[in-house]
Amino acid sequence: MAVSAVFGVVAVLGIGSQQAYAQERVTVTGSSIKRIESEGALPVQVFTRDQIEKTGATSVADLVQSLPAMQGFTQISDSIGAGGAGQSTASLRSLGTRTLVLLNGRRMAQWAGQTLTGGGDGIDLNAIPLAAIDRIEVLTDGASALYGTDAIAGVVNFITRANFEKFDIGGGMSQPRGSVGKENHLSLTKGWGNGGSDGYNFMLSYNKDKKDPIKSTDREFSKTGELRWNEGGRALIFAGNYSTRAQPANVSIPGRGLVNPYNIANGGRCPAGHVPDPTAALSGSEFCYFDFASTVQIAPKQERESFLATATKRFGNHTAYAEFVHSTSDVTWKIAAAPVDIPIPTTSPFFPIAAGMGATAGVSARLRMQDAGNRTALDTSKANHLAVGVKGLSWGWDYDLSFLQSKNDWREYYPSGWIASNELVAALNAQTVNPFVEVGNQSAAGTAAIAGMQFIGEYKRGATQLDVLGLRGSREAFKMGGGMSMLGAGVDLRTEKASYSPSQIAQGIGNVLAGDSGAEVPFDVSRRSWGVFAELQMPLAKTLETTLAVRHDNYQGPGGSTNGKASVRWSPSRQWLFRGSVGTGLKAPAVAQTADVRQHYGVTGGSYACPFAAGDALAVLCVPGNNQYDVFAKGNPDLKPEKSQQFSIGARFEPVPQFSAGVDYWNIHLKDRIGQIDESTVFKNPVAFRSLFTSFTDPTSGATTLAINLANSNLGEAKASGLDFDAVGRAKLAIGELTSRLVWTHMLEHKVQLTKGGEFVSDLGRFGEGLAPAAGPVFRNVFRWFNSLDAGNWAHTITINYKSGYQDQTSTEDDCLAVVASTGDCAASNRTVDSYMTADYQVRYTWRKNLKLTAGVLNLTDTDAPFTLKTNGAHSKGFDPRFADPRGRTIYINASYQF
Repeated sequence: MAVSAVFGVVAVLGIGSQQAYAQERVTVTGSSIKRIESEGALPVQVFTRDQIEKTGATSVADLVQSLPAMQGFTQISDSIGAGGAGQSTASLRSLGTRTLVLLNGRRMAQWAGQTLTGGGDGIDLNAIPLAAIDRIEVLTDGASALYGTDAIAGVVNFITRANFEKFDIGGGMSQPRGSVGKENHLSLTKGWGNGGSDGYNFMLSYNKDKKDPIKSTDREFSKTGELRWNEGGRALIFAGNYSTRAQPANVSIPGRGLVNPYNIANGGRCPAGHVPDPTAALSGSEFCYFDFASTVQIAPKQERESFLATATKRFGNHTAYAEFVHSTSDVTWKIAAAPVDIPIPTTSPFFPIAAGMGATAGVSARLRMQDAGNRTALDTSKANHLAVGVKGLSWGWDYDLSFLQSKNDWREYYPSGWIASNELVAALNAQTVNPFVEVGNQSAAGTAAIAGMQFIGEYKRGATQLDVLGLRGSREAFKMGGGMSMLGAGVDLRTEKASYSPSQIAQGIGNVLAGDSGAEVPFDVSRRSWGVFAELQMPLAKTLETTLAVRHDNYQGPGGSTNGKASVRWSPSRQWLFRGSVGTGLKAPAVAQTADVRQHYGVTGGSYACPFAAGDALAVLCVPGNNQYDVFAKGNPDLKPEKSQQFSIGARFEPVPQFSAGVDYWNIHLKDRIGQIDESTVFKNPVAFRSLFTSFTDPTSGATTLAINLANSNLGEAKASGLDFDAVGRAKLAIGELTSRLVWTHMLEHKVQLTKGGEFVSDLGRFGEGLAPAAGPVFRNVFRWFNSLDAGNWAHTITINYKSGYQDQTSTEDDCLAVVASTGDCAASNRTVDSYMTADYQVRYTWRKNLKLTAGVLNLTDTDAPFTLKTNGAHSKGFDPRFADPRGRTIYINASYQF
């Protein structure tokens, strides 16, 4: 058989033909030429609807992000403090937004929550309804002439149901360990008319799902930021996951540092939810760290709703079509209470507390507003996508003329926990709120004042729009030794828009949010572009085919660029196929990245010690202990496009119809990489990156502290290469048909230059600077092994999921992130994160092909997420939610009925 898959991921082999599409000429992802699907020379993975159902996935994001070729994506837990703001993305090869996502072969508007940094640049997978999807095609070879050379990593194409005539109703629920994170989903799909016999088809599809949150304390591996482990015969504590803003507040006293009145009064102990400085035994420090990780969520609450309508009408050799998608995604997330700095002049009613600890002047307090509760945000994303067109056969051409308008709207609303600075200062001056009492011990007036000082309302919003007018077609060209050559060509005109509209308080007009303050700047930018392409497929012989493609793109601003691609397919026998391709690509910066704007961008994800020696001029801006520091982001209108050179070569072997195996080697060389240097890299290399350090003055306290600038720039080159392997075997047994499939990605190289012309730094198998939105490891090996037994009406499926271990985030004695528990000495750490393997089981019963009843268990063995010291990304600590599922063992049931 010409196709292989893993739990449904099917790779087109180019040998033979697929049963469902054996005679149908279709446009295959990666080519503009209509042809029999299995004739292609490029590696395309196809994920059919039946195979989707066997995974147990209930959303497009869960499904796509589980593929072995996917690494470095933004997932929903990144909303919790990591800037994800409700978005989920696709990322092939850990190349981030260099993966192009399509719906029925057409682009969609970029997510509207994208930022100046390029964070959020990409399609939000939450906008695509899974219930309406017929299949997913993944082109793992990049720089497509048809869709655009910005698809450097590859293409993910979602194909909706076509010619559907029935009524399909489905639903289900899941329950993870501990009855938290529950999920419910419902789908309805109805079609009318047969495109073949009736000449028309109309389909409506509705999808709704809801997922409950999971708190950090719901899981043992994430319940605290006080991470303890053994390494090198020593018991160590990680000191990089705390905050010096506490309740009762830590007092900053010149010449003495931070002091906490509770710590002094209680013999070095700290209140609940706080921990003493791990170095206290050696340094004699007397302050308390706030364990913020114990108060956050590790999975947010999410509600999604989508509606899709498609229509086709045939007129002779021509077919008019239209599709419309409306979807909403609401993500509610919670992070720790607001951190604020409070000036305490000698005239303050609270100064005697500081004076009692030896202060004379220049005092401030570092407070965590726990009495206001967690900062809670609701991110709402709305997508409206309309495509209309006509396709058919005219003058020998298979043509497709289309227009699409795709919009995305994102809004962030704050329902609780966010403190308005003016009201806080007034309450402190009036002694209504006391920063030096424990949580829950404010007076009635103080409690009322805290409730009244919270900002409730829309904080910021963004909008994007994409308009595309496109024409493409294909036809036979001329006869060659292996048959007729095929010619494809096309043109598209695009307009992209992106705007950002912070509220008045977000802009710092009249007031700011205490602890989250910053004068955010609105922007409204747009760009026009056009592209033309041509593709020629030439059968040089019956067994040898080559394809040449060229595309020219012209962007308003960056200008024009011409890129080409060549591929070859050789099948010397029915058992063997060899293929290869070489090409170049170009990705222009996201529209938002080019906005000439600098603005406050929150705080660092990790906590860091002062990177400068005591005599350094910048050292006076540091805060004692390990702290989160403020960050500024800046757009850059002078960014150059990223360029790529890439090639792939592969072979497939099918000795018998019951077995097939193949391997593809791919290599991508990226130049002029757009991004920002990662925060941990900046703090670990303060000499090399001294120019990135600046200062930030808090509008609430007036205190000026250290900050960093993370401006957009062309950072240099990046290189990535690897092997994609897949195999499938089938056997008919007495009890049914057994199918075993393996899909495995083995990374050989993944490294970047942090600066142009600098040394390459690898993140392969280690925590380091990455090509994806945030630093992290690239797994050397990722595989999924699918085993299915179909026995009459019953189908049993077992899936093994594996990600290899990696070198954890390292620490040195100088940065003092790791501390010897018994002595308080700073220690170096160089540990390894364990590999992560889980097993899923599903059983499905089908009655008369109409009713399907499914039950399954994800993570059958209830394997915990591996322990890690990572400091960036989501605010959860102890594990990395980007790479491990915090739900644990999850039981689910699904049912669908079609008539």
